Order: sequence, then structure tokens, then C-alpha cells
Amino acid sequence: MGLEAIILAGGLGTRLRKVVPNLPKPLAKVQDQPFLDLLLHQLATSKQIQKLILAVSYKAETIIDYYTTRGKKYSFPISFSVEGQPLGTGGAIKKALAQTKGSFILVMNGDSYVEFDIAQLVTHHLRKKQPITLVLTHQDDLQRYGNVLVDPLSCQVRAFREKSNATKSGLISTGVYLIDRNAFEGWPEKKSFSLEKDFFPARIQNGMSAFITHGKFIDIGLPESYKRAHNYLQNELKELQ
Repeated sequence: MGLEAIILAGGLGTRLRKVVPNLPKPLAKVQDQPFLDLLLHQLATSKQIQKLILAVSYKAETIIDYYTTRGKKYSFPISFSVEGQPLGTGGAIKKALAQTKGSFILVMNGDSYVEFDIAQLVTHHLRKKQPITLVLTHQDDLQRYGNVLVDPLSCQVRAFREKSNATKSGLISTGVYLIDRNAFEGWPEKKSFSLEKDFFPARIQNGMSAFITHGKFIDIGLPESYKRAHNYLQNELKELQ
């Protein structure tokens, strides 16, 4: 079964600009490779993806120019959903949905990498029959991340907790989701809203499932994590060469 994907690639990347001043965050070079290339390679090797939409805003023309030509090497077509004004992670997805047809869509953050099996994620989503599935992973240090509370038997998401020094470890969102397109019904068009802070907390009562992965996970949102990615993703980056 073919699957459509949306990658959120429109963030301002403010915290990363002192080390990557001239590029949008998803094009930040990791061992001379744009970070976003790693995500596209991951999608291509899964053989599940039939179409990709890049949701772009900040320095959108740079991303469009890069993938208009280089994107042709992938097994799926790439199109662009351009925000005239920033719509937040939730608004960006809702806008990009206009270019999709599937009953559910794979969504990924353009500044984080997580090792997971797309086919297994789809099987889990269909089996659990929840409108939203979150890909989660265990993190030992939650100072940078909010904590997701999950029922261990049903894999049902029960609550979201803000970042806290009190909770030392737990499950966090990796920025990868399967979302039914009808989950966005009732949200106004062209409205800026956050997927994590607005949409998920409002929709949790409708049913939300957790898919837990134990693979690699890193985001490049901070200079220190960006620096760490060069060695941490060394094997994955070799496959791009």
C-alpha cells in the first residue's frame, strides 16, 4: 500500500543560526550532506512512500531550488507546500494535506532523525484503529523534552507533560506521526497552530496510539546536538555517498 508523507521543513531554526547562519535548518550540512537528504533517503529505502510534500516557509526558495533538481533521483515525486506566513507545525500540515489523497499521512519533522520501520508503523496504526499514532522513544534525560505518558498494555497515549527537571527519564515524541486526514476536521483554514501544544492535547480524548521504537534518535535543533549528529549518524550518512 502506497503512503504519502509530509516533512515539516519550515522552521526558523533560530537557536542553530550561530553555527548555520545562511541555510534553513533542514539543509544544515552534516558531514557535507544536507540533513534533509538523510530523511529522504530513509523514506526511499522503505519503498512505502508514493509521494512526498515538503512544507516550507523560512528560506523556502532555497529548499525548493535544491530539491527541484536533486529530488528527481528519488523513487517518489516531491512537491512543495509554501506558507505565505508561518502557520506553525499544525497549520503547515493542514495546508499540505490539500496535496494528498490518502486516508492517513506520515508526518516527519525536518530537523530530527529516528530509526523506525515504516511498514510496522502502518500495521500498528491500522491494528489500533486510532486517528493518530505517535512514534515515541525512551530518553534518559528529559530536560529538553516533554514526556508522553502511555498505557503499557493498550499503547494508548494518556497525557503530555511539559519539560521538567523533576522527571529524569521517560518516553518522548520523535516528531514522527501517522495522522488520519479527518483528524483535522474543525480546525480553521489558514490558522497558525502548534501540532504539539495545541492539536495533540485537544485531540487526545479522540484516541491516540503510541508506537515505540528503540532505534537511533537525534534532533539538530541546538548547536550541541547538531555537532553530535556528525558522529552519531556516521553510518547512516555513509549510505548517501
